[in-house]
Amino acid sequence: MPENEPSAPRCLRSGSLGYAPTTGMRIAPEVLVFELFRELGYGDSRNTKVASAMDFREAIKHQSISGPERLLLDTCRGARRRGRSRIEYFYAPPYSGLSRHAWFRKKSDRTMRAYFLGGPLAHQAARGELETNLVVDAVVGNRSVQSLDAPCDSEFLSLVARDERNDPPASKIASNLNAALEARSTLLKGNKDPLAELMTEDFLEICRLEGTIPRREWIFFLTAYLCVATATWMMAHLKVTLLIRDWLLKACEQEDIPSFADILDTMRRRSVGLLHPSSSPTREVFQHVEEYMQSRVELRLLVRAIERANGASFMSSDGQSKKLSLGSMGARWLPLLDILELARNMDWKRVTGGPPVRQWLTRSAETWPNWRSPRTRGQGKNIDEFLRVLYRQEEDDSGGGLLIRCRGGTAKIVPGHRLLQLFAFLAVQRKARLLANRDRGKLVLRDLESHFFDYGIDFRSSSYGRPLLMDKLVEGGFLTGSPDAGESAEVLNTVGKRRNAP
Repeated sequence: MPENEPSAPRCLRSGSLGYAPTTGMRIAPEVLVFELFRELGYGDSRNTKVASAMDFREAIKHQSISGPERLLLDTCRGARRRGRSRIEYFYAPPYSGLSRHAWFRKKSDRTMRAYFLGGPLAHQAARGELETNLVVDAVVGNRSVQSLDAPCDSEFLSLVARDERNDPPASKIASNLNAALEARSTLLKGNKDPLAELMTEDFLEICRLEGTIPRREWIFFLTAYLCVATATWMMAHLKVTLLIRDWLLKACEQEDIPSFADILDTMRRRSVGLLHPSSSPTREVFQHVEEYMQSRVELRLLVRAIERANGASFMSSDGQSKKLSLGSMGARWLPLLDILELARNMDWKRVTGGPPVRQWLTRSAETWPNWRSPRTRGQGKNIDEFLRVLYRQEEDDSGGGLLIRCRGGTAKIVPGHRLLQLFAFLAVQRKARLLANRDRGKLVLRDLESHFFDYGIDFRSSSYGRPLLMDKLVEGGFLTGSPDAGESAEVLNTVGKRRNAP
C-alpha cells in the first residue's frame, strides 16, 4: 500500500514547532466531556489493557452500571444518534467517577490532552497563570455532597449514586491534571499567547460558574465550550504549518525574511478569521483541513530539500537531529529564522532542474494522495472527523453547536442558542476583568462580537455576519435592545451577574 504523504523530516517531528498531534473522530460534543473527565479522573481516556473501545451508548446497557448511575447519566443525556433504527443517545457524565465505565480503544488518539489540556491550559500553566485548584474543584463539584451531614445548599444531583460512583479524590484529579499540563504546546513556548490566555481565562470562569448553577446546566455549558474551544484551537494550531510553508517559499524566492517580532506577531494572530458565520452553505471549515494537509505535504518536501543541501545544520554536535523551534537556541534546536536563511541562500534552480520553486513544489506535491484528496485519507480524514463535534441539527437550536451539515460537502456556520448564551456570559466576565474598578456598563452586541472574533469566529467582516447574529439573538430572546442600535444593542446575560472573584 503506497504512502499517503512524504515522511516527516526529523526536525518536524514530535516536539518541533507546529507539530500537530494525531486526532480522530468525536462524533458528538458529549464525548469531549467524557474524555476530559476520564483524563483527569483516571489519567488516560483509553483503556490500555483492552484493545476495543466502550462508549456510553453501549455501557449504559451493561450490568456493571447500577440503576442510580444509569439515572444519573440520563439526566445529562445529549442528542439522539441519527441513522439508527434503535433509539440511542450520547451521554455526558456529570461526575468523573462515571467515566470509568467507558473508554477509548487502546491505540486511540488523546485529543483533549493534546489540544486542550496540553494546549491553551498548558501554555498558561507554564507561565504561572493557571489556577489549577479551580479546575479540580469544578470537576469534583464545589457543592457536591461528601457526607450525610452536608450543607442544605449542596448539589442535589450529587446525591444520586454517591456511593456507586466512587469518584476519584481531588488529589488524584490534581495529579492527573498536572501530568497532562506537562504535554505542552509546541507553538509559542514561553511567549505571550492571546488565544491561550483568553481560552484559559474563559475556562476558569466556567469552573467558577460550577458552584453557582445546577450541575446539570453546568455540564451543558461545559459541553458547548469544549467543542468550540478545542476545535478553534486545533484549527489555529494547524494554521501555523501554512505560515511556515509560506515563509519558506518566500525565502526560497530570495524575498526578505521577516523579523522574529513579525513572526511572533503573526503567530499570535493565527486565529483571526478562521470562520465567518453564514446562513448559506459554505466550504470554509473544510478548506482549513484541505489547506493544512496540502501545506503539510509541501512543507515536508521543502524541508527535505533544504536538509539534503545543508545536512550539518540539521544535526547537533553529538549526532542528534535538531528540532525546528520558534526561537529556542542550543544544540537541540533549529530556529525558524535559521532555516529561512538556509532556504534563501540555496541554489534552487539546481534543486528544481530549472522551473520556479512554486511550480516544482506543486508538481512534486501533487504526486501524493494527501495533497490531491486531503480530506479522504490519513490525518486529513481524522481532522475532518473530529470537527463533527461542531455539528448540530438545524431543527434544534438549543445546543452549543456551530455547524449545520448541508449537501455537497458544505455546512452553514450558525451558532446554537446555548453557544450564544455561553459567550454572552463569557463576554460579561471578560468585560468585568478588564474594567474591574470602572463602570462596566451593559453588555452590548459589540462586546459579544469581539469575544467571538478572538476565538476566530468573525461576525464583523461580512455584510451578513451581524444580521445573522442579531437574528439568532432575537430568536433566543437574548437581544433586549433595539436592533436599530447596531453594535450598541443591549444583549442579555441569562447566566447571571458577575460574582466577586475569590
